[in-house]
Formats: sequence, structure tokens, C-alpha cells
Amino acid sequence: MDDEQITPHQPAPSKARIFAALASARGEYPVIPKNRVATIKSEKAQYSYKYADLSDVFTAIDPILAVNGLTVVQFPTGPDLVTIIGHESGESIQGTWPIKSLPRGDLGNAQGYQAAIQVAKRYALTAMLGVSTEETVEGDVSRKLSAIVDPMNDKFETGDGVRMPVGAKVIKGMDPRAMAVEAARAIMDQFRTVKTGKGLSGAWDRNAMFIDKLADKHDDLYQDILDLFQTLMDGFNPVAEETQE
Repeated sequence: MDDEQITPHQPAPSKARIFAALASARGEYPVIPKNRVATIKSEKAQYSYKYADLSDVFTAIDPILAVNGLTVVQFPTGPDLVTIIGHESGESIQGTWPIKSLPRGDLGNAQGYQAAIQVAKRYALTAMLGVSTEETVEGDVSRKLSAIVDPMNDKFETGDGVRMPVGAKVIKGMDPRAMAVEAARAIMDQFRTVKTGKGLSGAWDRNAMFIDKLADKHDDLYQDILDLFQTLMDGFNPVAEETQE
């Protein structure tokens, strides 16, 4: 009988050091500010909530990853995005996330493809690192999907269509400046209807996406909004508000 060639079982490479580093890093992550507002419209309702985009996530966690000897590499391959988290020891972990077209988007053009990759990067990264970047809405898939939005252009358009503050009136053919003026008017009208400082802060947060756009492109309108906000806030009595709550 011929001697059999027996190959000893090779144990899987150790991941002890990278998992220890990930555990240490997770304990040091700061609270990541949710500065973006996502909105989804349906025939019956409109929902909005705040989330942190990919750049916000990296700004918050990059220093922590570096201190713990960790780095992240992400790249598309076929229909998936590959995410590799590496450790200075040479150990690594890897995962994939599907690259899916955004609502009313198209993977066939460069803009749509890049937008889909950005979303895949955020979800894959935060899932693997255990980072929370959006408000949790249990049992409501439509609201969770509302985080997938394209950047807003100068006409207040995203891949889902025109987005304007509640109360804004959009007329066909409006140019970007006219739409900005109408957006600012609607936001300020909302401010004037609230009765407390807490309500005013909430109105600002709900309109943060539009206010950011105005601050970027129409500084005069942004200053009008900011001046009104500060004037109204100064007029509220904090003691009275605490009594009402």
C-alpha cells in the first residue's frame, strides 16, 4: 500500500489583534453629528430624519482608527463594494455590500454610479465598525430608505425630484434664485408660527438641508433666516418654556 500524503490541518489565521484593536477603537468613537436631513415623500405622507454622511463619519473616526493601528480600504468590484479593515499587524477582515441604484437613479451613468457607491461605502463601513450614523426608525423601511438621497442642486432638486420646505410654493419655470427666495420665505414663516425656543430649534433642524443650501449659495437669504432665528430665540423666556414642558 502506497504511503498516503497527509497534509496537516492548517488553523485559520489569528484575528486576535485586529479584533482587540477594533474593540478598543469602538470604545473611543465620539458622538458623530447627524448634520444631514433625508426626506422621502409618498402619496400619504412625508418623512424626514437626520443622518451623518460618509465624510462626517471619516472625520470623526479616522483619528481613532489611526491611534489603534487600523485603516480602511474600499473599492467596487462588479456589483459589490468591497470593504477591508486592516491592522498594522497584517491581520484584516473583509466584507461586501451590494451597489444598488438610488431611487430614480441609474447605475448606467457616472453620477448615478458614484452616488450609489457613496451610499454603499457608508452602510458597509458603519456596519463593520459598529457605528451609528442615522436615527433608528424600527419597523418603518420607507423612512430608513430615505437616507439614500442624491446631493441637492441649485434648483433644490435631488434624484427624487424637487425638495422644498413645507409651505413653499413652486411655480413651473422658477429660476434658482426665485426658488431660493421662496424657500427662505417658507422657512421664516415656519419660524414665526412656533411658540417656544424648543419648537424654534426643531424648525431649524427640520429645514437644515435647505438652510445649508442657502448658506452655500445665497448668503443674503441665509443671513435673513439667521437674524430672524436669533431675534425670535432671544424673545423666548426659558423659565416659561420649562414650565410648559
